[in-house]
Amino acid sequence: MENAILCVAFSAIELEKAMNNYDPLETADHRFRYKLYEGFLQGKPVSVKKFKDDDEQYEYCFNDIVYASKMSVQKRFVKLLGCCLETRIPILVFEYVGEWTLSDCLWGSEEARCRPLLWIPRSKIAMDMANAAVFPHVAFARPIVFRNIKPWNILLDDNHEAKLSDFSFAI
Repeated sequence: MENAILCVAFSAIELEKAMNNYDPLETADHRFRYKLYEGFLQGKPVSVKKFKDDDEQYEYCFNDIVYASKMSVQKRFVKLLGCCLETRIPILVFEYVGEWTLSDCLWGSEEARCRPLLWIPRSKIAMDMANAAVFPHVAFARPIVFRNIKPWNILLDDNHEAKLSDFSFAI
């Protein structure tokens, strides 16, 4: 087995409770393929990705599970903690990184833009993302192509530590 991490199986009821019945007011992100919720699970903050319930999303979800589990060994990728296989389209549970994306800091809300990205943090983010982009090409016997590096897929914590997310398009 190559560098992969085993994921925890969560129940649908457990995730519904942790995400407050998937309250739309607690949605952290609305993408065209999924919604991202923030909550607490087993005493830790988590992000839960719930794909739209249609057949087209299954492939994206499957890619996310496969590649996120492989990439979880590298600190510049968001770690997949587990998933729920009780639903038609699996629900994914990731570590909680923070509420900001690089996109927010560059073009987002007034609040996000008030947290200036000085040159040293910008350089660090650029180097970290360059290292993250190279990792899947060299770390595995068969290279993986991420295909989804965008400012809104680069998550930032309060210290501007960057992590790449969303493995839906990886091949």
